[in-house]
Amino acid sequence: MQLTNAKNLRALMLAVLVGLAGSGALVYGQGTSGSLTGQVTDALGAAVPGAAVTLTNVDTNYPQKTVTDGQGVYLFKLVPSGRYELTVAAATFAQYDQKGIVINANLYATQNVQLQVAKAKGETVQVTADAELIDTTTAELGMTVDQQSVSELPLPWRDPSALALLAPGVLDGNRAGIAWQQAGFSFPNETVTSANGGRIGSVFYMLDGVSNMDTYLGSNSPTPNSDATQEFRLITNNFSAVYGFSTGGVVSMATRSGTNQWHGGLWDFMRNGDFDAGTWVGHHQDTYRRNQFGGYVGGPALKNKLFFFFNYQGTVQVGPRNLG
Repeated sequence: MQLTNAKNLRALMLAVLVGLAGSGALVYGQGTSGSLTGQVTDALGAAVPGAAVTLTNVDTNYPQKTVTDGQGVYLFKLVPSGRYELTVAAATFAQYDQKGIVINANLYATQNVQLQVAKAKGETVQVTADAELIDTTTAELGMTVDQQSVSELPLPWRDPSALALLAPGVLDGNRAGIAWQQAGFSFPNETVTSANGGRIGSVFYMLDGVSNMDTYLGSNSPTPNSDATQEFRLITNNFSAVYGFSTGGVVSMATRSGTNQWHGGLWDFMRNGDFDAGTWVGHHQDTYRRNQFGGYVGGPALKNKLFFFFNYQGTVQVGPRNLG
């Protein structure tokens, strides 16, 4: 009897693990990946079926491959955010190479391709200008902040979740007087937001495709610092019902990863009243001191196969906390 129960328990645990793995992959696709589709045609606008289409990540050299259908349409699902190169090849046509493709999280992009008849064997048509991708599959309204902007914009406590306040129709609940953070229960970098007049707690925060919510207060849980954030995406209207929880907006944040190129940096941000003028009355110096320091490094563990990214941030402060 005990043996039977042990077998049943192992079978149940295996089923749970498989279910969690499957659901995790599904959620990941919703939060940090986009997609790319389009139609491949000839010079007269006729569809080119059976064309070989390859989408290659420029930073990791990881390729995704597919073939156009009978209508000349190709589709890449679950494309991680990043820089890509698109290659299309078909018999009797010159190979098409498109550089400058950038896929953002939750971006359902369309890139149509027109092939030219090859004048010589092995002819290639290269397009080096950045591709102007359009979204023809959804009516979502929102904004995307790329990695460079995330790291360079001045953010309180270097907290990327505050970027949500840059979008039209989004308010800071604390400053607007419609919400507050409870002492002892709030995380240091929670952003209390209201989108399009929605209630506090109606903005759904995701980190790498997984819910990143403080369920007690309905705000975001701690987020990575600016240098560890690859991309910030906020959808404020017409978002899919797949997100379920949200009625006001959806925030998707993706963390950085390593690439084939080594990259890293050191930084130190200091706030010190000695650099400020005294107050208007009494000319007192600000006694608040805050020093934020850290660094990051990323690169290949195995080129084209395995990558790593490490980030650290430390904070030392003296005096009363001041979010300004």
